[in-house]
Parts: sequence; C-alpha cells; structure tokens
Amino acid sequence: MRPESFLGRGAYTPARAARLLRLESAEVGSGDVRRWAFGYKRRGQSYSGAIALDSFSKRTGALSFLELIELAYISGMLRSGATWPKVREAMRVAGAMFPNEEHPFAHRDWFADPGGIYTRLGRERGDNDLVEMVGAAQYAMEGLLRVYLRQIRFNPETGLADVWYPLGDQRPVLIDPKRSFGQPIVAGGVRTDLLASHVRAGDSHRDVAAWFRISESEVEAAVELEARLTEGKG
Repeated sequence: MRPESFLGRGAYTPARAARLLRLESAEVGSGDVRRWAFGYKRRGQSYSGAIALDSFSKRTGALSFLELIELAYISGMLRSGATWPKVREAMRVAGAMFPNEEHPFAHRDWFADPGGIYTRLGRERGDNDLVEMVGAAQYAMEGLLRVYLRQIRFNPETGLADVWYPLGDQRPVLIDPKRSFGQPIVAGGVRTDLLASHVRAGDSHRDVAAWFRISESEVEAAVELEARLTEGKG
C-alpha cells in the first residue's frame, strides 16, 4: 500500500487503537475495537460495526483518527451505562442529524450537547422515542464528555475532531493525524515512544531534552503517556 495513502488520516491497528482508548478505560481490548469497528459473527448471525468505516479502513484494517475518536465516544457511552441498542440508536440519530458526515460521533456538537441534539431531532421528526441518548446514564455521560472536551480540539470549519490531547490540553502531548501518521508526539514534533525509549535506556530527561531540542516537560509527558499505554498491554 502506498505510504501517502496514510497521510492526513492517521493509521491505527485495532491493538494500537485499544491501547489509546485504554487511556480512558482499562476495560477496552483489541477484540472490543474489532467488534465495534468491523462487526462480528455470533451463532451464525452477522452483526455490523457501530461506526461507518472509510474504504481505506475496510481494505487495510487500519483505522483513521476520526474513527478512533468515534470509538472513544462509543466506549464512553458504554462506560456511562448505555446499552448496545442505545448506542445503535444514537448512531441512527447522528446519521440523520449529519446526513453528509461520515463520522458524526467525531463532530463537536455531539460532544458539546448530545442530549440536546437528540431531543431536538426527535421534536423535528415527531419521534417520541428520541427522548434521551443514554437514559438514566445521562449525567455520567455528560461528565465524561466534559473530560473529552478538554482533550479534543475541533476544526472550526468542519466541526470535526482535529487533534487529541490524551493527557489533557495543558500537557504537551498530542495525537494529530497530519503529523507522524497520527502517532502520539510531543509539542516539538518528536514521537513519544522514541523519547520514552531513551529514558528507559538510562538517559536523563535533561539529556534527552537537549538532544531533541525540546523541553524537559515534554520528555516527562512522553514518558508518562508511554507508561500508561504499556499498562495492560496485550
């Protein structure tokens, strides 16, 4: 596959996506990601995935950044107590609300006011079933979304997720699909796994920062992120 096919979209295997999602939930595994994204079979019955994959993901199995954000949203819904029927209903609503958008769960409006969108669309369509997106877990979901709103930067023109700050927007670590194929980097542009490998080899934070011309706080954040990604790896 041509390398340029990955440019600007990010590229995450299910295992890598699971590790990134485990930053928020230790319960997410690569098998969960595969089922959520690609669907599964059970007792001879086929079930589709919970998100719409682009043609590149279907062909290669490498998820995009926007698909990763949608999976983070789904993980959050499930952690907040939503059932799978609720998740699929929310996807139906999202598709109706953003008919021209391939990745509605990566849209700013869903993170900012999902219940409001859900209820508003129900009124417009006269659908009495569209009352709440996650039912009794609404408050838990709202709390989780406040966390994500501090981590995700949205493109002001498209409204779609643009950059993810997995340790929060006050820490110098980011995931940008337009840089390093969407792998975690520090603000100075160096991959976090490279920085962490130097520290694990015995190099000091000060030396590593000097070699790569970045701050010591960037090295510290890189080491923290990689340690968290490694926890429960498998």
